Amino acid sequence: RLVGSEMCIRDRYQGVFDGNHKTIRGLYRKNPGYDNQGGLIGYIGRSGALKNLTIEKSYVTACAVFAGFNNGSVTNCTAGRLRTKYCGHGGAVFVYKNYGIMDACVNTADVEWIDKQRENCFGIVDMNYGIVKNCVNRGAIDNTGGRISGDVGGICDWNKGKILNCYNEAPITSTGQAAGIVRDNKGYVATVSYTHLRA
Repeated sequence: RLVGSEMCIRDRYQGVFDGNHKTIRGLYRKNPGYDNQGGLIGYIGRSGALKNLTIEKSYVTACAVFAGFNNGSVTNCTAGRLRTKYCGHGGAVFVYKNYGIMDACVNTADVEWIDKQRENCFGIVDMNYGIVKNCVNRGAIDNTGGRISGDVGGICDWNKGKILNCYNEAPITSTGQAAGIVRDNKGYVATVSYTHLRA
């Protein structure tokens, strides 16, 4: 069963998941429904935290690999090689919707699609209403060849919060919109840079 649920407040994860700088390999998560947004944690509550963890060599069908929704903190986490499929409406490597703090999250590997249903994909977070800082995308994201014309970006899709000191260092290629940092910004962005971009 997925840890933490968007639909039930009492089920939101309020603990501290400290990976102690260890690595999870072989995570298998196949989530067909809207409520199943996260690969590892569904919803991190306001008192919850996920930190010091690497996930790699895993197979995840969800809207994000680490957490679907974050209202607490996700810090010092790393994504390695993953095979992913995002549920119906796109997603991101770390968090689908962020209302809290994301700090020092690094995606190190190219996004590998499970099938041809290539949709919107972003290196760190899909929707940000909180604070994203000190995050880096080093994995190429390419949704060309998919059945739909999706959008891709190095850090974030839709920002209504703050993005600070974040960097994209990988090719971003799309038949839709391609963004080095943020595809649609309605918030605050400062001290960011990208070195690759293709559309």
